[in-house]
Amino acid sequence: MKRFYALLLVLFTSTTLSAQLIINEVLYDPSNTALDGDANGDGVYEQEGDSFIEFYNASNTNYDASGIQIWDDTLIGSLKYTVAPGTFIPPGGVLVVFGGGAPTGTFGGAVVLTADTSATGLNLNNSGEIIVIKDANGNLLLSFNSDSLSNNPNESYTRNPDITGEFEQHATNTALLFSPGLKVDGTPFNTAFVVESIAVQGQGGANAITTNQGTLQMEAAVLPAFASNQNVVWSVTNGTGVASINSAGILTAGSDGTVTAIATAADGSGITGSVQITLSNQTGVLVNNITVEGTGGETQITTPGGTLQMEANVLPANATITAVTWSVADQTGSATIDANGMLTAVGNGTVLVTATATDGSGVSGSTVITITNQTTGIEAIAATNQFSIFPNPAADFITISGVETITEVQIYSMDGKLITAVRSPKNQLSVQHLAKGNYVVKVVSTLAALQFILVKE
Repeated sequence: MKRFYALLLVLFTSTTLSAQLIINEVLYDPSNTALDGDANGDGVYEQEGDSFIEFYNASNTNYDASGIQIWDDTLIGSLKYTVAPGTFIPPGGVLVVFGGGAPTGTFGGAVVLTADTSATGLNLNNSGEIIVIKDANGNLLLSFNSDSLSNNPNESYTRNPDITGEFEQHATNTALLFSPGLKVDGTPFNTAFVVESIAVQGQGGANAITTNQGTLQMEAAVLPAFASNQNVVWSVTNGTGVASINSAGILTAGSDGTVTAIATAADGSGITGSVQITLSNQTGVLVNNITVEGTGGETQITTPGGTLQMEANVLPANATITAVTWSVADQTGSATIDANGMLTAVGNGTVLVTATATDGSGVSGSTVITITNQTTGIEAIAATNQFSIFPNPAADFITISGVETITEVQIYSMDGKLITAVRSPKNQLSVQHLAKGNYVVKVVSTLAALQFILVKE
């Protein structure tokens, strides 16, 4: 009969680092039956090498694990392993430290390290031991007591549910003896490192445009260099001057004064960087009228998940900056629109599509588009496509099933602004970076493009 133990895990909330780091799974007694205990997947059972500790990063930024110390606190205690400099854990991700061997496999994309077996590795005892975790300065972060009448379990102890649950023997509720780098249900943790800072400048350090309607290539330095998504979204805020900027970061001057060029991380972290640019010698012409219509004068979308390219006619024809920003407002229906004016239907009814001048004139134009024949809600989509997402509402992650070969997942705000796009994603997607509210999620596969409303709690 399996027994549950509330193993001691001490989190010292007075230390910021310990509030971020959580011990999620510990294997100190691998099974010695054939390869049942081969936790590191190297094809060899080794009591020391197959032992491991799994650490979870509970913060919303990359966790610097450099210098973290693992101590055997039996009797007087001894230092068993120190995490190498430059080791980071992604937000919502895990670090697995094995006792030795040659870990083989992906381990869910987790960060994996191996202790030096020549120095006895982690040397995790089967009982009578308190594993102590300290920071690089020797300050106590966490501790784990393995002396809870374990009776040599031959399997790991894991939190169930992961991160927040009490510890239990791994095979109590699963068919597995351990799951290094994976959750109890076998799904991966987050593996994406997020952007922490962005530095913006004009090419070559330039901070001015002095020629009429001149351009300046803006540059963004994204840190850390190992951030999973290095892309940025460019925008400009007009101050005393007027300018526009395209998706490639090319700033075009419109009128004299100053503007602020802004680069926003495309990973959904919300990190931005900006720089002020001075414009001079400009003789720009402002927009005074914009009319909006669908291609060919089309005013409706009648196919499920259908699209319509919107077009803006900007006057006068000699306006210095003719670029517009697109937005869509739900009336009785719902839709999303991308930066290029491609409108995508979501729900039946009408929506108001608006194009706004980017030259600081404040001029905009709008038109109403009618949407019909849309399926609404995840249940309707699932019924016709064997497609489902769960959980919904979601707090940290969503799992997408019933879709073969997902090529991209796009998440939009309800006003149609693209928040994040992940190419060739896994079936599990992190939504930790989203604020509470409703979002439109578009799942693009080789066969179809499906949409649903996601509630972030």
